Amino acid sequence: MGREVEPTRLRIHAATSRGEAEKAIDPEMDYFELEGISEGMAASDGYLEAVNPTTSLQRKAELEGQLLLYCRFDTEAMVKIVRFLTS
Repeated sequence: MGREVEPTRLRIHAATSRGEAEKAIDPEMDYFELEGISEGMAASDGYLEAVNPTTSLQRKAELEGQLLLYCRFDTEAMVKIVRFLTS
């Protein structure tokens, strides 16, 4: 008979994005709960806006905070995926 596969591993295999894989491992991980920057393209756009010399210091500080939160969240999510897949 075929090998039985854990349901979470099936959801990861069927995931069409990293975000879906992360939610399969930890349903509490939801990028859309982040304020402002909550996905990769927004992070790229936010970075470009932050380094633009015409962006105000207040906006740069706001973007910096959002980018740091997003990057921390993203890194923690990737660590969870690696731990899950190597366990």
